[in-house]
Amino acid sequence: MILETKIPNAAIYYTIDGTTPDSLSAVYQLPFDFKEIIPLKAKTYKKGWKSSDIVSFLFFPKGYVPDTIILMTSSSKRYKGNGAATLIDCRKGNPNNHGGRDWLGYQEESLDALIDFGEQAPVIQEVVGSFAKITWAEIFPPYRFEIWGGNTPDNLKKLGFAVPPQPKEYETNEVVPVSIKISAASFRYYKMIAVPLPQIPSWHSRYKKGRKGWVFMDEVFFY
Repeated sequence: MILETKIPNAAIYYTIDGTTPDSLSAVYQLPFDFKEIIPLKAKTYKKGWKSSDIVSFLFFPKGYVPDTIILMTSSSKRYKGNGAATLIDCRKGNPNNHGGRDWLGYQEESLDALIDFGEQAPVIQEVVGSFAKITWAEIFPPYRFEIWGGNTPDNLKKLGFAVPPQPKEYETNEVVPVSIKISAASFRYYKMIAVPLPQIPSWHSRYKKGRKGWVFMDEVFFY
């Protein structure tokens, strides 16, 4: 990972454990590697200058990238990102810009996608979906996230699922990783299903019986 500032001779203080950086935090000097999802927070200091605001990003290891991906269901016309490629292009979405090309948005139906690793499929032990949580815009973590696998697309078995917690009030916009651990496998094909919240919560200002939440996804990672 490389951190940069446009202010000459300024020091970048950072943390990767979720805590707020200050003048006692680690000072960035050289690029560093990481092997797990990390919540990086950084702040710039320079003597005689006002310190910068804190910037926060959730970083994911690249993992194994599939050969191809096909959307089995259509996203909203308003939030179609860059099509199926959105989910494996290694471009992270900004939760403060859910209308950008890095997000796929679904509301009326689940996000279903078929992934193909080709003939030389790697051994996979974990699948992580990257989702947006933007409560004011009715965008919630998936109601349910499933992963299926097999060596032919018409004969897949369910490998695992996750049911992430849902917000109980309005919360800060953020990226939410949803992990599914699976028995080590080297299937050629995987199918993932991200189900939108079937009913937005009663505390929401747009609450209406039968009104579904949105599910927004920007990337899927295989480890």
